[in-house]
Amino acid sequence: MKACGQTDKGCKREKNEDSILLNDRINLYIVADGMGGHMLGEVASQIAVRAINETIEKDILNQDSLSLKKDEYIKEILGEALTKANKEIYDYSQKLSEETIMGTTVSAALIRNNKLYIAHVGDSRIYRLRKGNLKKLTKDHNKAQEFVDAGLLKEEEAENHRSSHILTRALGSSDSVMPAINVHDIKNDDKFLLSTDGLFRVLNTDAVKDIMVNKLSLEEKCGMLIEKTLEGGAPDNVSVIIIEPTPKRLFHRIFS
Repeated sequence: MKACGQTDKGCKREKNEDSILLNDRINLYIVADGMGGHMLGEVASQIAVRAINETIEKDILNQDSLSLKKDEYIKEILGEALTKANKEIYDYSQKLSEETIMGTTVSAALIRNNKLYIAHVGDSRIYRLRKGNLKKLTKDHNKAQEFVDAGLLKEEEAENHRSSHILTRALGSSDSVMPAINVHDIKNDDKFLLSTDGLFRVLNTDAVKDIMVNKLSLEEKCGMLIEKTLEGGAPDNVSVIIIEPTPKRLFHRIFS
Protein backbone atom coordinates (compact mmCIF):
# COMPACT_ATOMS: atom_id res chain seq x y z
CA MET A 1 0.00 0.00 0.00
CA LYS A 2 1.30 3.44 -0.95
CA ALA A 3 -0.38 6.70 -0.02
CA CYS A 4 0.46 10.38 0.09
CA GLY A 5 -1.49 13.44 1.23
CA GLN A 6 -1.09 17.22 1.18
CA THR A 7 -3.19 20.18 2.30
CA ASP A 8 -2.95 23.94 1.71
CA LYS A 9 -4.96 26.94 2.89
CA GLY A 10 -5.27 28.22 -0.68
CA CYS A 11 -4.88 31.76 -1.96
CA LYS A 12 -7.73 33.61 -0.27
CA ARG A 13 -8.40 31.95 3.10
CA GLU A 14 -6.62 33.16 6.24
CA LYS A 15 -6.50 29.69 7.77
CA ASN A 16 -6.84 26.06 6.77
CA GLU A 17 -10.03 24.42 8.04
CA ASP A 18 -9.32 21.17 6.17
CA SER A 19 -7.89 18.16 7.98
CA ILE A 20 -6.47 14.97 6.50
CA LEU A 21 -5.41 11.65 8.00
CA LEU A 22 -3.31 8.81 6.65
CA ASN A 23 -3.21 5.73 8.88
CA ASP A 24 -1.11 3.17 7.03
CA ARG A 25 -1.33 0.81 9.98
CA ILE A 26 -4.95 -0.05 9.15
CA ASN A 27 -5.11 1.49 5.64
CA LEU A 28 -7.52 4.27 6.63
CA TYR A 29 -7.50 7.62 4.82
CA ILE A 30 -9.69 10.65 5.54
CA VAL A 31 -10.25 14.18 4.22
CA ALA A 32 -12.51 16.64 6.05
CA ASP A 33 -13.50 20.22 5.24
CA GLY A 34 -14.70 22.13 8.31
CA MET A 35 -17.26 24.92 8.45
CA GLY A 36 -18.02 27.50 11.10
CA GLY A 37 -16.65 30.91 12.06
CA HIS A 38 -13.90 31.77 14.55
CA MET A 39 -11.89 28.62 13.77
CA LEU A 40 -14.83 26.32 14.57
CA GLY A 41 -14.50 24.69 11.15
CA GLU A 42 -10.90 23.83 11.89
CA VAL A 43 -11.93 22.31 15.21
CA ALA A 44 -14.78 20.34 13.62
CA SER A 45 -12.57 18.76 10.94
CA GLN A 46 -9.87 17.92 13.48
CA ILE A 47 -12.40 16.28 15.81
CA ALA A 48 -13.81 14.32 12.88
CA VAL A 49 -10.56 12.76 11.66
CA ARG A 50 -9.37 12.02 15.20
CA ALA A 51 -12.65 10.48 16.42
CA ILE A 52 -13.20 8.43 13.26
CA ASN A 53 -9.62 7.14 13.29
CA GLU A 54 -9.74 6.21 16.99
CA THR A 55 -13.03 4.33 16.65
CA ILE A 56 -12.11 2.41 13.51
CA GLU A 57 -8.59 1.53 14.68
CA LYS A 58 -9.89 0.29 18.03
CA ASP A 59 -12.61 -1.82 16.42
CA ILE A 60 -10.35 -3.31 13.78
CA LEU A 61 -7.44 -4.12 16.06
CA ASN A 62 -9.73 -5.67 18.68
CA GLN A 63 -11.81 -7.87 16.37
CA ASP A 64 -11.13 -11.35 15.10
CA SER A 65 -10.00 -11.73 11.51
CA LEU A 66 -13.11 -13.70 10.48
CA SER A 67 -15.48 -10.84 11.33
CA LEU A 68 -13.28 -8.38 9.45
CA LYS A 69 -13.76 -10.34 6.23
CA LYS A 70 -17.49 -9.53 6.20
CA ASP A 71 -18.56 -6.44 4.24
CA GLU A 72 -21.53 -5.72 6.49
CA TYR A 73 -19.35 -5.75 9.59
CA ILE A 74 -16.84 -3.32 8.09
CA LYS A 75 -19.66 -1.02 6.99
CA GLU A 76 -21.09 -1.17 10.52
CA ILE A 77 -17.72 -0.10 11.93
CA LEU A 78 -17.61 2.87 9.56
CA GLY A 79 -21.15 3.91 10.41
CA GLU A 80 -20.43 3.74 14.12
CA ALA A 81 -17.27 5.83 13.70
CA LEU A 82 -19.05 8.64 11.85
CA THR A 83 -21.95 8.57 14.31
CA LYS A 84 -19.56 8.97 17.26
CA ALA A 85 -17.67 11.77 15.52
CA ASN A 86 -20.95 13.54 14.73
CA LYS A 87 -21.99 13.41 18.39
CA GLU A 88 -18.63 14.68 19.60
CA ILE A 89 -18.71 17.68 17.25
CA TYR A 90 -22.35 18.47 18.01
CA ASP A 91 -21.83 18.20 21.78
CA TYR A 92 -18.80 20.50 21.51
CA SER A 93 -20.87 23.14 19.70
CA GLN A 94 -23.70 22.92 22.22
CA LYS A 95 -21.30 23.52 25.10
CA LEU A 96 -20.34 26.81 23.43
CA SER A 97 -23.98 27.85 22.94
CA GLU A 98 -27.19 26.38 21.56
CA GLU A 99 -26.95 28.82 18.64
CA THR A 100 -23.49 27.67 17.60
CA ILE A 101 -23.42 25.74 14.35
CA MET A 102 -20.28 23.96 13.32
CA GLY A 103 -19.67 20.95 11.17
CA THR A 104 -17.50 19.32 8.57
CA THR A 105 -17.62 17.23 5.46
CA VAL A 106 -15.85 13.91 5.61
CA SER A 107 -14.82 11.28 3.10
CA ALA A 108 -13.15 8.22 4.59
CA ALA A 109 -11.62 5.31 2.67
CA LEU A 110 -10.74 2.04 4.38
CA ILE A 111 -8.94 -0.64 2.37
CA ARG A 112 -9.31 -4.26 3.47
CA ASN A 113 -10.02 -7.61 1.80
CA ASN A 114 -8.89 -6.16 -1.55
CA LYS A 115 -11.88 -3.79 -1.34
CA LEU A 116 -12.43 -0.06 -0.82
CA TYR A 117 -14.94 0.77 1.91
CA ILE A 118 -16.25 4.34 1.79
CA ALA A 119 -18.00 6.46 4.42
CA HIS A 120 -19.08 9.89 3.21
CA VAL A 121 -20.96 12.99 4.37
CA GLY A 122 -20.98 16.35 2.57
CA ASP A 123 -19.22 17.34 -0.65
CA SER A 124 -15.66 16.16 -0.26
CA ARG A 125 -15.08 13.40 -2.79
CA ILE A 126 -13.45 10.07 -3.55
CA TYR A 127 -12.45 9.20 -7.12
CA ARG A 128 -11.19 5.98 -8.69
CA LEU A 129 -8.73 5.93 -11.58
CA ARG A 130 -9.13 2.71 -13.57
CA LYS A 131 -7.67 2.11 -17.03
CA GLY A 132 -7.34 5.83 -17.64
CA ASN A 133 -10.90 6.66 -16.56
CA LEU A 134 -11.51 8.86 -13.51
CA LYS A 135 -14.83 8.06 -11.83
CA LYS A 136 -16.43 9.79 -8.84
CA LEU A 137 -17.41 7.18 -6.24
CA THR A 138 -19.19 9.56 -3.86
CA LYS A 139 -22.33 11.63 -4.32
CA ASP A 140 -22.31 15.23 -3.14
CA HIS A 141 -24.69 16.10 -0.32
CA ASN A 142 -25.64 19.58 -1.51
CA LYS A 143 -28.53 21.44 -3.13
CA ALA A 144 -27.02 21.32 -6.60
CA GLN A 145 -26.96 17.51 -6.49
CA GLU A 146 -30.61 17.52 -5.44
CA PHE A 147 -31.38 19.59 -8.55
CA VAL A 148 -29.44 17.05 -10.65
CA ASP A 149 -31.39 14.19 -9.08
CA ALA A 150 -34.64 16.01 -9.87
CA GLY A 151 -33.60 16.52 -13.51
CA LEU A 152 -33.33 20.31 -13.14
CA LEU A 153 -29.57 20.49 -13.68
CA LYS A 154 -27.01 18.54 -15.68
CA GLU A 155 -24.11 17.02 -13.76
CA GLU A 156 -21.57 19.36 -15.36
CA GLU A 157 -23.78 22.39 -14.61
CA ALA A 158 -23.94 21.50 -10.93
CA GLU A 159 -20.17 21.61 -10.42
CA ASN A 160 -19.98 25.36 -9.81
CA HIS A 161 -23.67 26.20 -9.52
CA ARG A 162 -24.46 28.77 -6.80
CA SER A 163 -26.40 26.12 -4.88
CA SER A 164 -23.44 23.75 -4.81
CA HIS A 165 -22.14 25.52 -1.69
CA ILE A 166 -25.32 24.70 0.25
CA LEU A 167 -24.72 21.42 2.06
CA THR A 168 -27.68 19.16 2.78
CA ARG A 169 -25.64 16.95 5.12
CA ALA A 170 -22.65 17.68 7.32
CA LEU A 171 -21.00 15.93 10.22
CA GLY A 172 -21.78 17.62 13.55
CA SER A 173 -24.25 20.25 12.39
CA SER A 174 -27.16 18.38 14.00
CA ASP A 175 -27.57 15.68 16.65
CA SER A 176 -27.84 12.89 14.06
CA VAL A 177 -26.31 12.09 10.71
CA MET A 178 -26.91 9.64 7.86
CA PRO A 179 -23.57 8.78 6.22
CA ALA A 180 -23.41 7.17 2.80
CA ILE A 181 -21.51 3.90 3.13
CA ASN A 182 -20.60 1.59 0.26
CA VAL A 183 -17.96 -0.85 -0.93
CA HIS A 184 -16.06 -1.29 -4.20
CA ASP A 185 -13.82 -4.09 -5.42
CA ILE A 186 -10.21 -3.14 -6.16
CA LYS A 187 -8.70 -4.26 -9.45
CA ASN A 188 -5.11 -4.29 -10.65
CA ASP A 189 -3.64 -0.79 -11.08
CA ASP A 190 -6.62 1.00 -9.50
CA LYS A 191 -5.71 4.29 -7.85
CA PHE A 192 -7.87 6.44 -5.58
CA LEU A 193 -8.06 10.16 -4.93
CA LEU A 194 -9.67 11.78 -1.90
CA SER A 195 -10.17 15.54 -2.08
CA THR A 196 -11.99 18.45 -0.50
CA ASP A 197 -14.05 20.71 -2.76
CA GLY A 198 -11.20 23.22 -3.01
CA LEU A 199 -9.69 20.96 -5.69
CA PHE A 200 -12.57 20.27 -8.05
CA ARG A 201 -13.98 23.79 -7.89
CA VAL A 202 -10.78 24.87 -9.65
CA LEU A 203 -9.62 21.84 -11.66
CA ASN A 204 -11.97 19.92 -13.93
CA THR A 205 -11.98 16.13 -14.19
CA ASP A 206 -9.72 16.05 -17.26
CA ALA A 207 -7.07 18.20 -15.57
CA VAL A 208 -7.10 15.98 -12.50
CA LYS A 209 -6.99 12.81 -14.62
CA ASP A 210 -3.99 14.08 -16.60
CA ILE A 211 -2.05 14.44 -13.36
CA MET A 212 -3.24 11.12 -11.95
CA VAL A 213 -2.15 9.12 -15.02
CA ASN A 214 1.24 10.83 -15.19
CA LYS A 215 4.23 8.64 -14.40
CA LEU A 216 5.23 10.63 -11.33
CA SER A 217 5.71 9.66 -7.72
CA LEU A 218 2.72 9.97 -5.40
CA GLU A 219 4.36 12.96 -3.71
CA GLU A 220 4.84 14.66 -7.07
CA LYS A 221 1.23 14.00 -8.08
CA CYS A 222 -0.12 15.41 -4.82
CA GLY A 223 2.16 18.41 -5.15
CA MET A 224 1.08 19.03 -8.73
CA LEU A 225 -2.63 18.85 -7.85
CA ILE A 226 -2.09 21.45 -5.12
CA GLU A 227 0.15 23.59 -7.33
CA LYS A 228 -2.30 23.65 -10.25
CA THR A 229 -5.14 24.53 -7.88
CA LEU A 230 -3.11 27.43 -6.48
CA GLU A 231 -2.31 28.58 -10.00
CA GLY A 232 -6.06 28.58 -10.67
CA GLY A 233 -6.70 30.97 -7.80
CA ALA A 234 -7.55 28.46 -5.02
CA PRO A 235 -10.37 30.46 -3.37
CA ASP A 236 -10.78 27.73 -0.74
CA ASN A 237 -8.57 25.39 1.26
CA VAL A 238 -7.50 22.37 -0.77
CA SER A 239 -6.57 18.87 0.41
CA VAL A 240 -5.76 15.68 -1.48
CA ILE A 241 -4.81 12.09 -0.69
CA ILE A 242 -3.73 9.63 -3.38
CA ILE A 243 -3.77 5.90 -2.65
CA GLU A 244 -2.16 3.14 -4.69
CA PRO A 245 -3.23 -0.25 -3.25
CA THR A 246 -1.32 -3.47 -3.86
CA PRO A 247 -3.86 -5.95 -5.23
CA LYS A 248 -3.87 -9.30 -3.44
CA ARG A 249 -3.10 -11.38 -6.50
CA LEU A 250 -0.01 -9.30 -7.28
CA PHE A 251 1.16 -9.81 -3.71
CA HIS A 252 0.73 -13.57 -4.12
CA ARG A 253 2.54 -13.56 -7.42
CA ILE A 254 5.58 -11.96 -5.84
CA PHE A 255 5.77 -14.20 -2.78
CA SER A 256 4.29 -17.53 -3.86
